[in-house]
Amino acid sequence: MTKKKLLQKVLKNIRNGLSLTVLGVRGSGKTKFLNMLIQELEKSPDKFTYIVIDPNDMIQINEVDFFKQLLLLIQEQLKINMAKVEDRSFASGIDELMDSTDPFVLFNKVKTGLRLLTKASDSQIVIVLNHLSSLKDLNATFFNCFGTIEQVAPGRISFVFANDSGFWKTFDNDTVPSNFSFMRNLIYWLPLPTKKELSNLLDEFSQQFEYELSKEERDFIAAETAGHMGLAKYIAQYFSEGNKVPNNEEEYLRMLHHNPIKRRLLQIYNELDENELAALKMSQEGRGTKSVPAHHIEKFKATHLLNDGEDNTPEITIMTKFVRSYSKVDQKYDLISPSYNSAQSDSLFIEGNGVDISDGNVYVNGRQIEQDLSQRELHILKYFIRNANKVISREEIAQLIWGKLSADKYSDWAIDQSISRLRKKLGDNAYESAFIKTVKGRGFRYEV
Repeated sequence: MTKKKLLQKVLKNIRNGLSLTVLGVRGSGKTKFLNMLIQELEKSPDKFTYIVIDPNDMIQINEVDFFKQLLLLIQEQLKINMAKVEDRSFASGIDELMDSTDPFVLFNKVKTGLRLLTKASDSQIVIVLNHLSSLKDLNATFFNCFGTIEQVAPGRISFVFANDSGFWKTFDNDTVPSNFSFMRNLIYWLPLPTKKELSNLLDEFSQQFEYELSKEERDFIAAETAGHMGLAKYIAQYFSEGNKVPNNEEEYLRMLHHNPIKRRLLQIYNELDENELAALKMSQEGRGTKSVPAHHIEKFKATHLLNDGEDNTPEITIMTKFVRSYSKVDQKYDLISPSYNSAQSDSLFIEGNGVDISDGNVYVNGRQIEQDLSQRELHILKYFIRNANKVISREEIAQLIWGKLSADKYSDWAIDQSISRLRKKLGDNAYESAFIKTVKGRGFRYEV
């Protein structure tokens, strides 16, 4: 199934008032797919009213901040449909609620707003919720709210949840009980690009890296990645830097050590449990996968880690080769271990921006920056990366700079200067930022 066909299935379910979950291997194009979905919803404003909410945009991930953000988004939609809104008192109470710390009061206001929205418009209300696993630490009572929201206007409100394929590893049966079951009823796995789509992507990467990929390089990328967008991009970058198609194990291991490729493989690796890792090793070694539970095989086929044939051979071959040989890579090239934790490691890679920190050195798109960062700037950059896509308040940055003395030494000017110098050294700027964006009135956000 192509992404376009999946999009049509998703739209059909939304029209029928159903909620669904879209999952995909890390880097397979989930954000791009959601953008395609939103573009389709925008084409029919009379049929769809959509709200996009991302927990990573919240300063703190908790029930109160989630409901506040949802309230503000509902208020925006009500303003668009103001002529049809019968109860005008809703908006007047929002400002007061922004100081509330009571999740029940806020949630009741959310329900009121959604009822008004369904009355003001005949369109289907679509709530797109990305990075769902960011909410993993919230309690079961909170997750009940999604089912309750659906019942505000049965058949008129649909959720589209989106997450990486490590979702069920995060949300196991002990973490989230039956309250979460309705999200599991309709799951779609994000397909990887077709050959034609991959060819178009490789054309885009050629332009981005100002390098014309040869037929041999294109064939190698297609064979090794099965069209996985992130891996295809970073192998293309690898070739653009003057590296050749690997002809032996030594050269292949060297490619695996290339920082962007290595980080992406580790991100996928960390989404797999022990059974899944064992299955990949067995398939790579040709030992078959009969002993592997069926649901693992289904997931692998859905995410293209294994092909659809009865032989269950690897499809994203670079991934299975990495699983089989990571110990060799670790020993030979000092690769960080598969228990990699970005919250503790000094070597970080964030997809989309290509920022890599290794042994205190900072690389942007594989090239070391000309000016070294100060300890303060490096400390701030690490914090931004570890909290990618989250809004970082000035108070948090002050805490990073001055620690316990932040209350006494706090200075907006000093914070702005620190961010300005960091941006400059990364080749970034405040007006067309590729890395650190200013969020007016709230702080800064490192975008990936």
